[in-house]
Amino acid sequence: MIELEKDLDIIAQLFDFEGFMSKKMNTQQVKRYFQMTAFLYRRFHSKQGAMHFPLYTGAGEKQHHEALHTQANYISQIIEKYKPSHITELGCGMGFNSLVLAKRYPRVLFKGLDPSLAHLRFARKEAQMIENLSYAPASWGESAFWSSPMDLLYAVESFCYASNLPQVMQQIAQKLSPEGHLLIFDAFTTDALKHGSASLRSAVRLSAAAFAVSAWHNIEEVIQEAEKQGLALITRQDLSTEAMPNLRRFQQDTRALFYKKWFRYLLKNRLIPEVWIGHLIGGLLGLHTIGSEAQGYYYLHFKKKS
Repeated sequence: MIELEKDLDIIAQLFDFEGFMSKKMNTQQVKRYFQMTAFLYRRFHSKQGAMHFPLYTGAGEKQHHEALHTQANYISQIIEKYKPSHITELGCGMGFNSLVLAKRYPRVLFKGLDPSLAHLRFARKEAQMIENLSYAPASWGESAFWSSPMDLLYAVESFCYASNLPQVMQQIAQKLSPEGHLLIFDAFTTDALKHGSASLRSAVRLSAAAFAVSAWHNIEEVIQEAEKQGLALITRQDLSTEAMPNLRRFQQDTRALFYKKWFRYLLKNRLIPEVWIGHLIGGLLGLHTIGSEAQGYYYLHFKKKS
């Protein structure tokens, strides 16, 4: 907790994080966040356009690029077991996971949906020779554009942008095929956040704003709403430990940057885009928040009740 307070103090010295946290996020701000950070993701995270956490499960992932395939490997297990023929990714970003999976399963039809046209241009370019994969613009609030039928819908770190939880779960239940599947990989808060320290609660709010998220969803509320809409929980797995190596490295790199004089000068004189600053703040705080009992990185698997 002492380390968290030190990091919050570093941020407070250089940046108005109270004002940053108070901003209300909308679709345009989310699009702007991803437009402004696409360069950072491709330059420092993945040249192939991956935008999600690499997860180190102990299954042989020794390198960053190998750990980026973990979520796709989980989805592959579901494909192998249930044999879906139509699969949709909502919030596909630059198409990393959909491309990996479409190459693995050439007889399955994949569709990636994302509100960012820039993301979709990159994804289409990467997948131009893949006949069983297509992309289209759509967001969580535009179910009319979602694929139908959907035997499997998955979201890798995009469910956090679904602002109206009851509406979204209802739409998913309506669009899924009978006995269809919903897979979610994302950061969620837990009920322990209510009893967390003021510093931890601030860090969780600040980390949400850093990634243009209005507020992290509470995992119990997500599960309850899914059940209410006829989606039965099959798997709930905490993958926070598997995310730690990347979060630790991200924090170390970011913390070192915040202590450099030239960087502090740029921050104080507002010479760095606010979106980039927010992204770095997320890197500084992620190990504190996802490493606590108040927040975690989870894999959720739901199946539509027959």
